[in-house]
Amino acid sequence: MAGWGINKLPLFFATALLVFSSCVHRTAKIYLDNGFELRWNLANELEKLQESVKLVSGICYYRGYILSESLKITTREAKVLNMEKFAVEKFYFNKNRSGSSVVIYSDADKVLLVTCAHVIDFPDTLMRCYSVGRDRAGYVEAISYKEKQELYITELDGYDSVEVLLIDRGLDIAFLLVHISEEAINTVQAIGCPYGNSSKLKLGSRVYIIGYPGGYKMISSGVIGRVGSGAGESIVVDAPFNRGASGGAVVAIREDGQGLELIGLARSASAEFLEFLVPAESYEFSDLEKVKPYSGEVYVERHPIIRYGITLVVPINKIIEYMKEHADTFKSKGIGLNLLKL
Repeated sequence: MAGWGINKLPLFFATALLVFSSCVHRTAKIYLDNGFELRWNLANELEKLQESVKLVSGICYYRGYILSESLKITTREAKVLNMEKFAVEKFYFNKNRSGSSVVIYSDADKVLLVTCAHVIDFPDTLMRCYSVGRDRAGYVEAISYKEKQELYITELDGYDSVEVLLIDRGLDIAFLLVHISEEAINTVQAIGCPYGNSSKLKLGSRVYIIGYPGGYKMISSGVIGRVGSGAGESIVVDAPFNRGASGGAVVAIREDGQGLELIGLARSASAEFLEFLVPAESYEFSDLEKVKPYSGEVYVERHPIIRYGITLVVPINKIIEYMKEHADTFKSKGIGLNLLKL
């Protein structure tokens, strides 16, 4: 009998270990069965929401004037004088931007999208001054005026125009009203998830960002590192951020595990800026430049150095408050919005 116990002891421990392993595996499986994974398909849900996120592109055309330093025109004078009379040179240029936007309302003849203000907001006037000493601006050297601005929405056919309905630079949000032509059939759907409550977000909660970073339609994920405050402070997420992601939808899994909720808009990343001296855009380099110093005109370009892994998010609560304050504007355009939060 003792011999049986000695011979069978390894078999007994092996059997016990197998039973224990099975219990652990079964416990994990039960957790998943009772969670959201098997009640709805996360990938399918994100794919559906992705259809309501559109790329918005803008181009702004400017007319500019170069002024002589001897004229001694101040910035205040430049705002009221006719610069064409004083200019020694006239020039034209344009600026381009693109970002993401979210469809929050759609019917037969119009679509309402929300995006970040900085995506579509071009300055009306640009000025450059002659420098006088360190950190002192002198007289106006060049001034440019916005002549016109055009906005385009990708994956949206048959629209007549894009109207900037509302814009708030402080919150960094803007609402775009797209008018659909009579001949076109609008098949665009508003984002198919409810508004969440950003004040109930918890640290470490996983979120998904749907947008166009770098011009590519894609989904990234991260966790909430800071929930912000009631004063509208940005939510901070550790998700990667690239140009074009601004205005993208930020969604989170609901507390009841029954789907996703919209908790804000991706706004920007933390960044530093570096200035570089560059030649004119039209300058064509030749092989001679490799051995001969460049002696042409130089210009200053500012380039952001993005701190990847830090994404700022406009809280949905602040967006909803703004929409409620401007309910009459939406109503005047025939737009009815359901602004209830979970």
